[in-house]
Amino acid sequence: MTNCRLTYDGYRQLVCIQDLLASRDIKSTMVEENEMNMSKPTSPFEPDQSHMEKHSPNGYATKGSYVHNLAENIASLEKAMGMLKAKRDDVQGRVNREEFTGHRQKLARVKVWLSSVLTIENQYNELLNTSELELGRLCLCGFCSKNMKLSCSYGKKVILMLREVESLISQGEFDVVTDAAPVAEGEELPIQSTVVGQETMLQMVWNRLMEDRVGLVGLHGMGGVGKTTLLTQINNRFSERGHGFDVVIWVVVSQNATVHKIQGSIGEKLGLGVKEWDEKSDMERAHDIHNVLRRKKFVLFLDDIWEKVNLSTIGVPYPSKVYGSKVVFTTRSRDVCGRMGVDDPIEVCCLDTDKAWDLFKKKVGEHTLGTHPDIPELAKKVAGKCRGLPLALNVIGETMASKRSVQEWRRAVDVLTSSATEFSGVDDIWRKVDLTEIGIPNPTSQNGCKIVFTTRSLGVCTSMGVHEPMEVRCLSTNDAWDLFKKKVGQNTLDIHPDIPKIARKVAGACRGLPLALNVIGETMSCKKTTQEWYHAVDVLKTYAADFSDVKEKILPILKYSYDNLEGFIDGVESKERAVNQGYEILGTLVCASLLQEGGKYDNKSYVRMHDVVREMALWIASDLEKHKESYIVRAGVGLNEVPKVQNWQLVTRMSLVNNKIKEIHESHHECPNLTTLLLQNNRCLVSISGEFFRSMPRLVVLDLSWNVELKALPEQISELVSLRYLDLSESNIVRLPVGLQKLKRLRHLNLESMLCLEGVSGISNLSSLKTLKLLNFIMWPTMSLLEELERLEHLEVLTVEITSSSVLKQLLCSHRLVRCLQKLSIKYIEEESVRVLSLPTIQDLREVFIGGCGIREIMIERNTMLTSPCLPHLSKVLIAGCNGLKDLTWLLFAPNLTHLSVWNSSQLEEIISQENAAGVEIVPFRKLEYLHLWDLPELMSIYWSPLPFPYLSLINVQNDCQKLRRLPLDSQSCVAGEELVIEYGDEEWKEKVEWADEATRLRFLPSCKLVLYDV
Repeated sequence: MTNCRLTYDGYRQLVCIQDLLASRDIKSTMVEENEMNMSKPTSPFEPDQSHMEKHSPNGYATKGSYVHNLAENIASLEKAMGMLKAKRDDVQGRVNREEFTGHRQKLARVKVWLSSVLTIENQYNELLNTSELELGRLCLCGFCSKNMKLSCSYGKKVILMLREVESLISQGEFDVVTDAAPVAEGEELPIQSTVVGQETMLQMVWNRLMEDRVGLVGLHGMGGVGKTTLLTQINNRFSERGHGFDVVIWVVVSQNATVHKIQGSIGEKLGLGVKEWDEKSDMERAHDIHNVLRRKKFVLFLDDIWEKVNLSTIGVPYPSKVYGSKVVFTTRSRDVCGRMGVDDPIEVCCLDTDKAWDLFKKKVGEHTLGTHPDIPELAKKVAGKCRGLPLALNVIGETMASKRSVQEWRRAVDVLTSSATEFSGVDDIWRKVDLTEIGIPNPTSQNGCKIVFTTRSLGVCTSMGVHEPMEVRCLSTNDAWDLFKKKVGQNTLDIHPDIPKIARKVAGACRGLPLALNVIGETMSCKKTTQEWYHAVDVLKTYAADFSDVKEKILPILKYSYDNLEGFIDGVESKERAVNQGYEILGTLVCASLLQEGGKYDNKSYVRMHDVVREMALWIASDLEKHKESYIVRAGVGLNEVPKVQNWQLVTRMSLVNNKIKEIHESHHECPNLTTLLLQNNRCLVSISGEFFRSMPRLVVLDLSWNVELKALPEQISELVSLRYLDLSESNIVRLPVGLQKLKRLRHLNLESMLCLEGVSGISNLSSLKTLKLLNFIMWPTMSLLEELERLEHLEVLTVEITSSSVLKQLLCSHRLVRCLQKLSIKYIEEESVRVLSLPTIQDLREVFIGGCGIREIMIERNTMLTSPCLPHLSKVLIAGCNGLKDLTWLLFAPNLTHLSVWNSSQLEEIISQENAAGVEIVPFRKLEYLHLWDLPELMSIYWSPLPFPYLSLINVQNDCQKLRRLPLDSQSCVAGEELVIEYGDEEWKEKVEWADEATRLRFLPSCKLVLYDV
């Protein structure tokens, strides 16, 4: 066995030696022949295989070449393949650019070549995957192989592929890669994503068009009714299905269209639209069009024609049964249909009520409709004002999609009722980018397309169909500081140890706005002294527009948002219209990112303004600083006195809110143009000089609220003859000056929470008063005060606190005062005085507080239908310390109740009594958001059966409510709104709750949360 193995190994070595010798001979021969044939072109990649075959009659020389030149051949193949890929990318790029418009297509030989390149590329990848393994088989410096058969086979494949790659490189030289595409049967046209209510009409038109006897179809209807949308859908059916037509042509005619223009659109579709053809006469062009179309079965769509279009003049053969061609047109005029030869045109009508509502809902979006329970009903009214016209439904729906407050929707109903031309968005739709008009398909899950856009306006987002856009907010404190540091530079920050601390203050003044951080950071990067940095802080705190680059680089950019809002404030006629318009203005500013939503507190929504936007607003108000001193705003800057102003004659508005001003001395300056003065929340303010008020005869607005140290007002306040708004709430003024009664133009007076005020006699002299707020007022109203209030003929809003049963009875019997009531507080009325409190219908009542009373029952006077809401606007009710009450069934007649708190009422057994509610077909608490129940030891029931509670977000059960075992919930409750949280203060109470069923327990038990309050 050993001898045999030695003989075999020796044989293998002999073969290797023969190959080596043969390859040397080959190389020698190749060199000689190359020297003799220098003029013959050769490829840099191609090993000369002819010599291998020529000098290897036994095949060993050729096989040896496959092996010992393998590494060189693989390298040559990789290099050649790289060149082929580069050429392929060049050719494919040319094809893509020329095919982009859809009017050209790649040549057949280019297709074949690209396909061949793809095939060879796949084979190359497979071959190269094993290259390391094959090279690893080589031995004796690459002249031999551990498996000669496999190595020879692999080497041969490399050589053959190298030849094919080089051949493809030489074939890839194309002077032309595309030619004109043949006329397509039909092209799909872009269409808006929301098409509702045209399904039946579409099928009717399609069936008419497909009838053999019909060659001409006319669609007529008013502008905006959806004729073009309908025609587009029909066109797209041809592009989807074919139906045996040779060509489908779409032409937008419009008003004042010419024969030349219509011919141009048709000729472009037929491939006639070359430069020479454009120079032909209309008659010659008509002849060319006719010659092409007379041999084809075609469909011609003519959109928006205003007068008869003579088909023969254009060159279009009249549609007939012979060829089965079709012509379809839209027009606003039925008369045009007759002139076109269509005696039974199809009228495109407005949508019916249900389909109009479906379209409007899609445009507004469920997110907006769900922001408040009243919005869907108001939205139906707005949709109804559109009278089924799709154009109006689309435009107004898109506009209203960003309106999140009830007042904005009421305003829309009001404007559309009175003058629809004033409606925001009807003549302002240019801000939206209409994708269909510019030819971009709407992104869908089918086409996988994406569109991303930025805008300053939430309204633009919603009009573009994005109902939950992403808000790009200002940077957090840390991120803002990081950006500011980079702009200033570490070198500047390191110059003095105090600069980083001051720089943080400067960065803080930018309030996270990247534009301000960038501009101010770049400006401060060259400031090397602490004095310069301290000066920057001072300027930014007082009047930021004075800061270098602010008015050149920041404020003009922000002003673009403001410029788009010009003209959106108009005069109003009534209080409700004024409130609704105010909300619309706030909503518009929020949508334009000029105000920010500040959340909710005490059932009220708040907005806030970014400091830099405020500077922009002041800059605009001062006429871009031409009248810089007309607006003086120094809010929250720690002032101890009224600031010095160079020219008081120019000042029109001044805000010194939230400072530490102690005294306002007599003024030595005249302020003839000052109309607004805001001094609230100066908690150190103790006195105001009478001479100060004498200097401002045109003052309209004066706010002195929350000045807790202010105990008196000077008599000279009577000099403010133009004053219309006065707020003294939360101050400690003891008595009102007699001169206050001379303010005949005063319309708004707020005296709430003035716990030291001794009286308001003579208030009836304020003959123009529209709003009077007396809530939480230590001098409770008397009969004489009520008599004075009744003499205020223009009073519209009244908030009042009552502690006398006789005064309460007089108040509720006064139709004038009941009509004005917005907030009513009833306190400390004993049982003997009022056993049954009977509330009349109070249309405008918003809040009710009843505390410390011996009232046994509260009833509602119902003079109309049994189920009518007697308290339609009541949203907040607080009952506390009313130990005689057994139930609160009267709340059935407050359909818009959002907050209900019941505390310390020892005999209360039910919130809604089933016995007392008998015969009343009302589901209560449909809009309730918060329910607080504290210290109600006898309470056993809120309601006798589960309620939907679509908006309920919190139930709070605290202290002694042990008899309340069952909550009016089931597994279907609270499904529309936020996740319900059930807070409780006693672990034992939670364990004893009886759930409606197991599904309800599983649904709400995880929402229960132990919360303990300090009482």
